[in-house]
Amino acid sequence: MSDPFFTGADGLTSRLYSDNNNSRAKLSHGPGSMTSLSRATDPYAGTQSVSNMPVKRRNLKPKLTMSRSQPTLKHESSRGLVTSNLSVTDMYKAAATENARHPLIKRKAPRNVPELPSAFPGEDEMADDASYLSDDSNATTRSFLSSLQLTAMQMASFIEDPGNFLYLSHKMGTNGMAYDLEVVDHSEISPVDYYTLSCSGITHFLGSSSDFTPLEQWEREYLLFGRMRKIPFFSKYRAWKNFTVWKKNVKAAKIASASGGITGNLFLFVPALRDALIEIKRKCVEIGASRLFDIVQGTTYTLEEFVAAQQAIQEDLTVRLNDFSGDIHQIVRSACDDIVDQFLHANKIQADHKMTFMERASLRSECRKLTRFLRLTDFMVIDMLRDLAFESVQDALERVQPKDEIPRVILTQSAEEVAAAQKAKEEGKEVADDGSYKPLFTVVVSHQADGQLEVGPSARSFKEGFQNVVHQSLKVIGIPERVSSHEELAAYIMAENADAEEVNREEVPVQDIVSNDDQFESTTADIYAALDEAFESVEDYIDVFTPYQETFRANAAYVDNIQESYRENVDLDLFRSEIEKYTGMRTSFEGIPSAANIGIFSVDSIDLKMKLMPSPLLCLYALETLLPELIDEGATELNDRLGEVLPVIKKSPTNVDMFVKRKKVVATSNLEMQSYKEKQTLIHEMYDLMKNQGWVLDEKKKASLTIIDESVTSIENNIQIAEANEEEDTKRFAAEIEADIPVLSKDIVELRGTLDNSLIADMNNFATPETVITFLTSNEEKLNAYRTHAAELQDYQNVLSLEVTEFEVLEEVVAELKLKLELWRGVKDWGNLTADWEGTALGKVDAESLEKQVSQYGRTVFKCTKNLPGNPVAPALKEQVDAWTPVLPLVTDLRNDSLQDRHWEQINNLIGFQIDMNDESFTLVELINRKVTDHADEITNIATTAVQESVLQEMMDKVTSIWKDQEIIVLPYKDVKDLYVLGDVSEIIQALDDSLVTVNTVLGSRYVGGIRDFVEGWRKNLILFQDTIDEWMTCQKGWMYLETIFSSPDIVRQLPAAAKMFQTVDKSWKAIMKLTNDDCLAVKACTVAGRKELFQTHNAALDKIQKNLEEYLETKRGKFARFYFLSNDELLEILSSAKDPQAVQPHLRKCFEALVRLDFGDDPGSSDIFGMLSPEKERVDLGKHLKARGNVEDWLTNVEDRMKSSLAGFMKAALIDYDNPDQERHEWVMCGHAGQLVATVAQMTWARDTEKAIRAYGEGDKENGLENWFDYFKKDLLKLIELIRTDLKKIHRKIIVALVTTDVHARDIIDELLEHGVSSVNNFTWVQQLRYYWEEPPVDTCIIQHSDARLEYGFEYMGATSRLVITPLTDRCWMTLTASYGLKLGAAPAGPAGTGKTESSKDLAKAIGIFCVVFNCSDQIDYKMMAKHFRGLAQSGTWTCLDEFNRIDIE
Repeated sequence: MSDPFFTGADGLTSRLYSDNNNSRAKLSHGPGSMTSLSRATDPYAGTQSVSNMPVKRRNLKPKLTMSRSQPTLKHESSRGLVTSNLSVTDMYKAAATENARHPLIKRKAPRNVPELPSAFPGEDEMADDASYLSDDSNATTRSFLSSLQLTAMQMASFIEDPGNFLYLSHKMGTNGMAYDLEVVDHSEISPVDYYTLSCSGITHFLGSSSDFTPLEQWEREYLLFGRMRKIPFFSKYRAWKNFTVWKKNVKAAKIASASGGITGNLFLFVPALRDALIEIKRKCVEIGASRLFDIVQGTTYTLEEFVAAQQAIQEDLTVRLNDFSGDIHQIVRSACDDIVDQFLHANKIQADHKMTFMERASLRSECRKLTRFLRLTDFMVIDMLRDLAFESVQDALERVQPKDEIPRVILTQSAEEVAAAQKAKEEGKEVADDGSYKPLFTVVVSHQADGQLEVGPSARSFKEGFQNVVHQSLKVIGIPERVSSHEELAAYIMAENADAEEVNREEVPVQDIVSNDDQFESTTADIYAALDEAFESVEDYIDVFTPYQETFRANAAYVDNIQESYRENVDLDLFRSEIEKYTGMRTSFEGIPSAANIGIFSVDSIDLKMKLMPSPLLCLYALETLLPELIDEGATELNDRLGEVLPVIKKSPTNVDMFVKRKKVVATSNLEMQSYKEKQTLIHEMYDLMKNQGWVLDEKKKASLTIIDESVTSIENNIQIAEANEEEDTKRFAAEIEADIPVLSKDIVELRGTLDNSLIADMNNFATPETVITFLTSNEEKLNAYRTHAAELQDYQNVLSLEVTEFEVLEEVVAELKLKLELWRGVKDWGNLTADWEGTALGKVDAESLEKQVSQYGRTVFKCTKNLPGNPVAPALKEQVDAWTPVLPLVTDLRNDSLQDRHWEQINNLIGFQIDMNDESFTLVELINRKVTDHADEITNIATTAVQESVLQEMMDKVTSIWKDQEIIVLPYKDVKDLYVLGDVSEIIQALDDSLVTVNTVLGSRYVGGIRDFVEGWRKNLILFQDTIDEWMTCQKGWMYLETIFSSPDIVRQLPAAAKMFQTVDKSWKAIMKLTNDDCLAVKACTVAGRKELFQTHNAALDKIQKNLEEYLETKRGKFARFYFLSNDELLEILSSAKDPQAVQPHLRKCFEALVRLDFGDDPGSSDIFGMLSPEKERVDLGKHLKARGNVEDWLTNVEDRMKSSLAGFMKAALIDYDNPDQERHEWVMCGHAGQLVATVAQMTWARDTEKAIRAYGEGDKENGLENWFDYFKKDLLKLIELIRTDLKKIHRKIIVALVTTDVHARDIIDELLEHGVSSVNNFTWVQQLRYYWEEPPVDTCIIQHSDARLEYGFEYMGATSRLVITPLTDRCWMTLTASYGLKLGAAPAGPAGTGKTESSKDLAKAIGIFCVVFNCSDQIDYKMMAKHFRGLAQSGTWTCLDEFNRIDIE
């Protein structure tokens, strides 16, 4: 059957495709068919209308007309009409000619057969989409006869005899296409389907029928068929149709397979299992509607109540889950039993019959399905329990962290009001609900013994309580027994395949599944965080009590110290102010909050309020108690003083002593009378203050006030009486004093004579000085009495205003007697001391006490010898003391604790015998008797040496004590197990330096001989310690630097050799540090044999790794030169995160002028780069197909190239947009162009329009001259200024401000051109300006001309940056810079600091669009740093500004 897709003008295309290769549709043509074709102006109109294919129409318009007798082909072209009339005979001749050209036909064509010119498009042009419709093609489709490749003989036989014919059959491999025929022998044809070709036409024999087609029609159909076959629709139709059929069949097969799989495998299609699943789901929903926590809205819990409530709900849920578990197991067991019974019944298997192998295999297969069913039910239960836990903690989170803001409520109820409300609540009375938020928990604020406030329970208690509740809830959800592990269902559990694990594998408990879930952990962490946050609010709130608490403490201290504070100085004004203060404080303390609602907490502070409230009252009570005490104390004190004075003043004197005493008392009372009265007044004022406050003073204290008043009055009266009698009494008692003085003087002189007794200078008494001492002591008592009496007389004389008598003899006698007593007491005591010393063993002598005693007696005898020249006792005593003087240093030296055995050996050899300090018979007398004192100097030298050696030993002991317990600080590194680094070693280094200084000092002493070996050993160890610690720290520095680098897989992959070398060092480092951490003793760790050399080897390896790393970084910098402007650390940070493009973002600012961020879109993991962002948040699109893939240096290079190309394209578009006549300049600025483009295009258009104005000015065209251009430009500038005053976006304001800055300078230039009358663009006034031009292709870029310099715009992205104000100095500076740049030279602007050299250079770089790197120079810069910098400049083509260049030290 034929399957035509469409019918053309004459139905011929129905022959194109057929599903049956051996059949062909029969066609009959009426007159209308050919007529309709001949009427068609375009033979392809039908095809075009049906296939909707695009058609290329050219100048040629083909027209085709045909008739029965002769087809005619016309080509109508612009050159004229060409007509070809071909008969059937001509067709044969043409075919013969074409066949003659075929390489397989060797016979030449007859000469009389002309060549047929091409009339239709050939195959080459038809390869184009619609070129087969083009009539101007020179190629043509071959005719049917030529396709048969007939020989010249065959063609001649047709021409000569029209009755001849050929057999035709379909070509092999042509899928039965209607016109793909070939000439065959009669034996090769198919009897049921073949063709014959004659001169008249072609006959198709199909079975018993035949169909004849004239040759002309066949050729025409063949031609059209060939053309239609080249239409893409028809050329692909067979493949499309086959694919569609295949697709339908595959889709149907897959649907059928999936349908069968679903119905065969889904449990919902098994009634028993479906009912069980529905029932299980229902029960899961019931349990799932419960909650693990019972937090009732509107209920406020204490922590204990909350925990108890949760325990109750969890106990109830425990019962329900136990029942639930049993129900689930029963449902599952029943369903499985039903399925097994159905299976046995369906397969006619007897349950108690021994099953065959095949029956057991079938049953196992069925049980595997039930195993999946059991696991499904298990998953359903687990999922329900998991959701129950999640929803429970989520509900708890919403309660402890409400979404709506909770208002803070503070109550200041009194204790009575709070108690009444609590009582009403306990009695069940309804309390009005104000509808406000009820806190979740209640806490109590209390005042501790140490004076601090405490909130109870604490935040930790709440957190632990919640944690316990959550922990218990996890235990609850673990109650249901897993279906897959239930022992009654074990018979239905089968392994999935032979290689599966054991069926009874250990199942993970549900509580472990939930507790390890990230969502559960996150929610519980949020609960704890919310509790902490809420408790922080409570702790912040209780600061409200701080002032009251501070006042409370101050009041307590005030009460404790009130006695001391007011007893010293009673200030009644202070009393009054304090009373007023504490009275007001009592009112303010009533405002202490009794409760407050702070978030989810209700803060109870009533007890605290009750404790703080009495504080002011206690202060008032203390004042009330203190005042009577002060009154009593003051009155008592004043009465006592008055009681002492009044009797003396009242009584008349009977002797000099009484008179002098009364006179003193009267004088003192006159002076103190004012203080008496002030004290009296103060006491009365205190009493008045008490009466004003209503405080009561007892009667006894009131009586004391009356006594005070009477005593003061009495004193005043008696003083007047005493003063009236004073003159008379003075005369009377002065005479008595004058008579007494001569008597006393005589007695003193007599005593002096007594002291000159020869007994005192008698040497016979030297051995028994007690007699002399007794004599002198008795006279000393008399002398003391005389001294006392003389002092009294002098006092009387002074009081009575008499001339005071001086008793010079008395003082001389006192001094003489004191000296003689000291001498004879010294004689006595020295004898006793020497007797003790002589009998004391040398080993027990206290050398220090001996020296002190001898020195003291030496001073005594010196003083006595000097002041008692005639007394022989003093020289005798001096002689005895001097005898012991040489023994003192000797005893001191021999008793020196620093003497060692070697020193004693030297001493014994020197004196000739051995001194045993433990021998008690060897006394000091032995030293003298054996003349040891003769060797005192040598023994002193030995003792000095011992002391010095002892000092050196002490110094070394300090060194050893320092390092005995000194440990190296070892710190964990990066929280990695068994990974450590050294901590701060500054203290160790300091101790090491100090120790080395000490050791070297000891070695430099001339007394070191005895301990030299010991000191040398320590010096060697300390030097090794120093070298090791230096190498250790160097190694640590290098290791820590490289460890971060080689922790990146990208770096390891790119530096395998260095990574392997570092791995060796790393392994050794970790081992050493672990050993050091186990034993941190510094000396031991740093003096291990070979450790210094090992660190030296590691440091050499690290240096080599560092060098390899530098070479690696150099290769990266060579590929992207702007990496030279990054430090090694920054570059390594980028390279170590090469797979993360976001890691490059922080470093872009150092690689680009204003590109601070790349836009990777909304997807954080995206590698597509859509745009670039400036510091001002300006975004510039970078187009499509720019990706951050591959090496970072490669895609950054692409970013740089795309940045420049994008800016160039946008700049050209902005320039075209600028010339849009429908918008003004200030409107163009707001069109969304980047700030850099606005500034540059504005410069281009200004230069262009200014040159036009200059030329017009030179040509005399005033309308387009400079004046009008100046006015026009100024108007545009004013519009921009007005635009600034409007409400603009920040980015637009920056763009316009920068544009105004350059426009102001441009306006000044136009004004200058007018002033100089510039009429030529070659005038230097114009040439010296910075001018921008866009040159047409092939340059097609922005060119900047400045004087003789010609520069290409760099297209470095500058962002919406600001511009400096351009001054004449800036112009000259820029001209110098561009001129030097044009000459391939550098420029060195010079001038005072702060004049703008650096900023002017940077601003010029902005103007030219070139990246300018500012490099701050210093004396720390070396040639390597400069070389690296200049390599980056040379390779990247950027500018640099070497700021403070003269600071570089060229040496």
